Amino acid sequence: MSTRFACGERWEAAGAGGEHVIHPARRILVDEIVNDVGGTLELQAAIVTQPLPRLPSRIMQIRPRTGLRGNLGQPIYLARSSEVVMSRRVRPAAELRQMLELPHDFPIGVVFFDRDEHLEIVWARRSEVVRGLAATDYAFVASPSYSLYESRPRLEQLYNLRRTDVFTGLLAAAGVPVIPRIDWMIRADINRVGAWLAANPVVSVVALDWMTMRSRRGWDLALNGLRLLDDQTGRRLRYLINGPSNGSRRDLLEEVFHERVTTTKSSLASPPPEGAVKTFYDPYCMRAREEEEFADTTNRLPAAAGLAGREESQSAASTDNDALGEAA
Repeated sequence: MSTRFACGERWEAAGAGGEHVIHPARRILVDEIVNDVGGTLELQAAIVTQPLPRLPSRIMQIRPRTGLRGNLGQPIYLARSSEVVMSRRVRPAAELRQMLELPHDFPIGVVFFDRDEHLEIVWARRSEVVRGLAATDYAFVASPSYSLYESRPRLEQLYNLRRTDVFTGLLAAAGVPVIPRIDWMIRADINRVGAWLAANPVVSVVALDWMTMRSRRGWDLALNGLRLLDDQTGRRLRYLINGPSNGSRRDLLEEVFHERVTTTKSSLASPPPEGAVKTFYDPYCMRAREEEEFADTTNRLPAAAGLAGREESQSAASTDNDALGEAA
């Protein structure tokens, strides 16, 4: 892609590209990049099994905050990778459950949909991170969403798609239940994903990160691309889609893909619902957030094992002021 946008000599701070942009003319760098992803840019991850819990139409993302204790009423939650991959270790699922006072077998998934800076650190530590994830029992892991920018060179786009693929393969090889993240920039990318899915027929759920899909044009292109992929794969896949918070967009996804779509978003990043009142026992207004999130959906799962009776025991647990003192 030889344009003034992708191949400029100088870059504005907020502009596309940058001093480390990957350009085909930089032969030595190109070789290093390709070697960094196993010597090929083709999708090669192999998934022989995909044991996953049943996914509802929507899943909320949570953070390790003690102020959420006693206020989590859904049967499954997601945690972002920045809350799981710590500076020197991978946070075990048991630690997260204990912090939130969830049952010992409560399903929590991990999504590597996060800031670019964080995901670059994850890539540099990928072997260590995968070993840490394999040593714990998260319900599943959605592989990293390395960013695609329309104005960047084609090689960079292929490199980031392949990095996601490499990480997916590492997770699968380590026995971690993985939901592969997929993405595309052009129709050829969709065809590549379709061919990869045909070679991995056990994959029934894929993940997409549409967190930054704000413009109408970007949304339409993404949705049309997903329709094309859905046709190629025989409408057999379920889609875990991060980002759409607009009600009309979520309704459209459910209209097009029916029960085969699960949406999620960063639940605590936005202000609480209008009229919600923070309390000492619910400082994040989580109950009001969940009521608003699920008010217009009937595709909810039955209560998970161990959740029954939590309402009755909550008042006693809530009186433990020392345990709740960490809430912030």
